[in-house]
Amino acid sequence: MDKNQVITVEERGNRLLEKNEIADALRICPRSVENFMRRGEIPYIRIGRLVRFSLPDVLEAVKNRGQCNHSTPREW
Repeated sequence: MDKNQVITVEERGNRLLEKNEIADALRICPRSVENFMRRGEIPYIRIGRLVRFSLPDVLEAVKNRGQCNHSTPREW
């Protein structure tokens, strides 16, 4: 995928995201994503050594924890 390609929120919801992409969508640093993973606060999928995230699942987990301000993730 071209790094300059614009991906809408709807398109992101239909594919698995990499750690840096989910961090960008949540407006946090990738290290925070790692911390949330380690503490079991966000769901992720491990495929061998790769880690991927479903944006709708992560947003739901964050919202259920009461840490969501209900803003829409930004588009790229």
